[in-house]
Amino acid sequence: MPAATRKLASAPVRKREELATASLTLHGARCTLRQSFDFPNPEPTPVYKLILACVDGSAFAEQVVPTAVSLAERAGATLELVLVREPMPAWAAVPDLGPTEVQARQAEERYLADLADRIRGTSKVPLETSLLEPLTTSQMSAFAVRQGLTGDLLNRPVAAAIALHASARQAGLVVLGTHGRGAFSRFWLGSVADEVARSVSMPVLLLRPEPGAAPAPATLRHLLVPLDRSPLAEAALAAAAALAKLTGAKLTLFHAVEMVSPFPDQPAPGGVAEYWRASGAAYLAEQAERLRAEGLTVEYTAAVSAGPAEAITGAAAQVGADAIAMATHGARGVRRLLLGSVADRVVRSTQLPVLLVRPPR
Repeated sequence: MPAATRKLASAPVRKREELATASLTLHGARCTLRQSFDFPNPEPTPVYKLILACVDGSAFAEQVVPTAVSLAERAGATLELVLVREPMPAWAAVPDLGPTEVQARQAEERYLADLADRIRGTSKVPLETSLLEPLTTSQMSAFAVRQGLTGDLLNRPVAAAIALHASARQAGLVVLGTHGRGAFSRFWLGSVADEVARSVSMPVLLLRPEPGAAPAPATLRHLLVPLDRSPLAEAALAAAAALAKLTGAKLTLFHAVEMVSPFPDQPAPGGVAEYWRASGAAYLAEQAERLRAEGLTVEYTAAVSAGPAEAITGAAAQVGADAIAMATHGARGVRRLLLGSVADRVVRSTQLPVLLVRPPR
């Protein structure tokens, strides 16, 4: 075997294309590469490489874990269990009145280790655990500046710790519950969910577990995606498409025309409402066609409504969606939804999982 061909045969697959070109140059027309030298197509880029599942020590919050495990298994991703500590109260430093700081940390570490062992008993997904300290005021301020956050958007140290950790680890997805009482960290996990969703650049999947229900992966086979014609709202499309490709879900695009009548206590004129509804449907058709070109199953529907949040939850029920994917901000106008406050109301009023995406600033 000529030296160039021997070098090609022993090279790693990803180097063979370069070496094959050199071999062809050396051997000219007489060179024939054997079938074993065929170059495989490159591996597809994973949808998520790292998924964070946030827990707070309670069985209620742990109900998000099966969904996170299922998504990590599908994506071939690493799953990281995240628990944020809360400083011990002052009275805990008094002997015999409560556990010491060291004892509390040890209990939290044991909890994470036990939870990881339980997951390993049923899944081979790669696992990591992280016990985080809540951020100080100065750390929160520095993070808010880097993320372009203003006002009271990031005002909880627990939420700030999760957001900073997710950003530092470049997580592809954060999964957490919208309610839950922490056995260790003593915070309502639900109270930090909105803060995290509005503070990180990656999608956040919010789940609302049923109290007392057996833990099980959430059903994610049909996603409703509200749009308002703004680029900010359309930021949710990529995240929804990625999740749909991972789970095989169908997408239904939804546009609600918010009509305000010039006459008190009377609906807007029918002809005007129908015009804007048809215009919204045409816009959705364009978006649907683009997503179908990616191999996705996509439907769309437009409606006229005076209440954006109610229109979204109503549309989800009407089309049989089992999850909602939307941006956390958008534009407002006669044809648009204010997807910032609307997203908050949707999360609080629906039992469905909600995938929230914060558009780039």
